[in-house]
Amino acid sequence: MEEWPISLRTVVDMMLNSEFPQAVVWGPEYTTIHNDAFLPILGAKPCAIGRSFADIWSEAWERIGPIARAAYEGKPTFIKDYPLVINRNGRSEQAYFTFSYSPLKDDDGQIAGMIDTVIETTQTVLASQAEERLRLANQVTNDAIWDWNFMTGHVSWNEALAVAYGHQIQEVEPTGQWWIDHIHPEDRERIDISIHAVIDGSGTLWADEYRFKRVDGSYAYVYDRGNVIRDEAGQPLRMIGAMLDLSGAKAAEVALRESERRLTTERALLRAVVQQAPIGISIAYGDGHEEINDRLEAMLGPRSRTAGALRSLGIFSVGDVADERPLTAVNEMSGEKRRFEVTRTPVRGDDGSILATVSIVADVEERLQAEEQRAVLNRELSHRLKNTLAVVQSVATQTLRGATDIKVAQLTLNERIGALASAHEVLLTGHRDAGPVADLVSAAVSVHDMDGRIRVSGETVMIGPKAALSLSLILHELATNASKYGSLSTEAGHVDVTWRIVSADGAGENLFELQWLESGGPAVDAPAKRSFGSRLIEMGLGGGVQSSSTLDYRPEGLHCRIIAPLSDLQSEH
Repeated sequence: MEEWPISLRTVVDMMLNSEFPQAVVWGPEYTTIHNDAFLPILGAKPCAIGRSFADIWSEAWERIGPIARAAYEGKPTFIKDYPLVINRNGRSEQAYFTFSYSPLKDDDGQIAGMIDTVIETTQTVLASQAEERLRLANQVTNDAIWDWNFMTGHVSWNEALAVAYGHQIQEVEPTGQWWIDHIHPEDRERIDISIHAVIDGSGTLWADEYRFKRVDGSYAYVYDRGNVIRDEAGQPLRMIGAMLDLSGAKAAEVALRESERRLTTERALLRAVVQQAPIGISIAYGDGHEEINDRLEAMLGPRSRTAGALRSLGIFSVGDVADERPLTAVNEMSGEKRRFEVTRTPVRGDDGSILATVSIVADVEERLQAEEQRAVLNRELSHRLKNTLAVVQSVATQTLRGATDIKVAQLTLNERIGALASAHEVLLTGHRDAGPVADLVSAAVSVHDMDGRIRVSGETVMIGPKAALSLSLILHELATNASKYGSLSTEAGHVDVTWRIVSADGAGENLFELQWLESGGPAVDAPAKRSFGSRLIEMGLGGGVQSSSTLDYRPEGLHCRIIAPLSDLQSEH
C-alpha cells in the first residue's frame, strides 16, 4: 500500500471507514477493494479483494460492464432498483440493487477507476410487487383482505372491512393488536396461539374460524386464512390473508337445527291425522304389521300398502336407524325411480322394547336434483371466474407492458376491462350457457355510437362465454380505433357490422362470419407498428385451422373479417 497513489489510499481509507456498502475498482484490470459492509452483497462468492470486478460479477458483466466502462470514461451513473440475475450462493437468483458508479482520479488528475456505492433493494421490490398483486386481488373479492408487515408491525385492510363489518379504514388502528382485540374474548387466546404457531414456526398457511366484532358491537362468524411470506433464511416478513363472513351460513345452520327440532316434536301429534298428512307416513309395529297413509301409497304405488312400504324402500327391521344417504324406490304405477329420505322414531314400552316405529317419508328427488344442478353451476362459476381473472391479468399485463404514459395506459385498461364487464352483463342477464351476438355487439359498441352511426345486422346466433369475452374485447378495440382514427372520427363516417352463418359444404362444419366495414371517414393507412389491440383482433375467436381474423386497411375505410367454426364459439370452454 506504501506504493499506492495518494488518491487511491485516500479513497480506500474513506471507504473502509464507511458503514455503507462500497467497493473501489482501480486500474485497467478492474482490481477490487471493498469494505466489510460490502460482504452481504457478495454472499458466498470467493474472496473478492484483489480480484477483477469483471470476474467477481462475471454472470452479470454483460449488463453492468458497459456502466463500469462509462464510469472509466468519466460518466457517473446512479440507478435505482436495477434487476440483476446473480450467483452468490451456488445458484442463480433474481436480485435488485440501487447503486452508483462514480469515476476516481489518480494523483495526475487522470481517471484511474471508480467507486461502487450500492444497497440491495430486493426485499423492497418484492414487497412492492406483492402490494400490487394484493391491490389487484382487492378489486375482485368481497373478502376483507389484510396485509400484516412483521418488519413494521403495520396491518392494512381493503375496503371490504367497512362493507362487511362497518369499520372505516381511516378509523382502524393499523396494528395486529387491533385485530386481536376485536376477536371475541372466548376465541381470542385460541386464535392468537394458532396464528403465531404458524408465524413463529416454519409453516406458511394458516386458517381458522372465530367471532369478529362489528362496529355496532355484534359479532360475525368468520373463516380467516393467511399466507406467511418468508425470506431466504425462513424469517417471516409479512402475512397476507382474507376474512370471509360466515354469519349467513351459521344462521342457516341454526335455522336448520331448529327446524329439525320442531319436526321431531310434531311427529307425536301427526299420529291422529296420518291419513290427511301431506307427507308419507308409515307406522310399523313390532309384530310386522304396517300402516301407511295415502300420501305414501301415492309415492310408492298400491302394492306398498299390502306388501310393505318400508320393504320397498329397503328397510326390513323395525327400529332400524335410517341411512344418511337417500333411499331409492320405483313407483309401480308410473315406473319412475325416485329418491326418498326416511326419518324413523321408535316408540318404546316401559321395558325399553320397541313397540312400533313411526317413519316419515319425504320425496327429495326435486331437491337433490336442484342440489346437483347447483353443484354443477358452482363449478361452472368457478371455472368462469378463473377464466375471467386470467383474461384480466393478460389484458393488464399487455396494456401496461408497452405503456409510455401511465394516464393513457390507465384509461386504456379501464376501457378494456369495461368491455369485459359488458360481455358478462349480457351472459348474466340472458341464457346462462350462452349470449346472443346481437346483444354482445350492441353492448360493446354502444359507448361509441351516440348518434346511431354504427349499423348492426345479422342472424340470431348464440355463442358461449369464452367466445363472448373475446368478441366483446375485439369489438371494443375496433370501435375505439374507429372513434379515434377511423370513420367515427368524422361526422360523415359510419360503420356496418354484419354477421351470418356460412353453411358447410359436404362434411365440413358451419362457420360464423362477422364483418366490420368502415366508410366515410379519413383516408386509412396501415399502422407502422402492431399494437396490443391489433394483436388481440388478429387472434380472432378460435385457434382452429378454419379460424381467421384479417385487418384490411383500405383507403376508404378499415375492413375486418372474422371467421370461426360455429361449434367452437358455442362451446363452454
